Amino acid sequence: MSLPITRPTWNALVKANKEAGWAQPGVFATGIGRRYRPGAPASVLYVGMSAGPKAESVGSGLTQLDSSKASRDWMIRRENRRSPFWQFIERISPDRMDIAWTNVCKMDRLEVSSGDAGPPSPKQWPMIAGPCLQALSEEISCLAPALILFATSRFRAEIKNLLAEHSFLKSRTLGDGHTTIFRSANGRSAITTRHPGYWRRMQLARDEQIVAAAVLNCLSGK
Repeated sequence: MSLPITRPTWNALVKANKEAGWAQPGVFATGIGRRYRPGAPASVLYVGMSAGPKAESVGSGLTQLDSSKASRDWMIRRENRRSPFWQFIERISPDRMDIAWTNVCKMDRLEVSSGDAGPPSPKQWPMIAGPCLQALSEEISCLAPALILFATSRFRAEIKNLLAEHSFLKSRTLGDGHTTIFRSANGRSAITTRHPGYWRRMQLARDEQIVAAAVLNCLSGK
């Protein structure tokens, strides 16, 4: 499978990473499970915010091939099995081999104090938003997932615009009031929802069940 992010876009990400000043060195690249097949009925592109405090352990680099391999290897080693983000997707792919994993933001803040690592601040994000969103658009095109699952909480406006560019139209909002299903003319689906960590912190087990059921329904064509 070819790398999903084009060379010009990857170079723009590397340039933005080096010039940001606040970013951890290295650019996150797509982690693609070994059984993932573009366009397959069960193919899922799982989208988070950014690698966050785990960016260094994931192994993001400046070469897309190396960075993508590092993301895939970290994903399937399941060292982060206690994470609500990963526990949720394991309902769909227990060994994570059938999914591709990416993030809206392809880089993270330097950890200058305890708990400071993570996605860029609202003031920092515009500095890198352009190439990050272009990369995500290319990942969607190349990977052709049957379902794109955005479990992000943030970047709602950007995600909605990106889905519109790929001809996804809003279908309905679920009973939790925060999760929306989008459909495309070619039968593909997208879901935007909150980060699974929020459900656990707020003890919203019912909301988690609602979203899990929606994911399974989308993959079964309902």
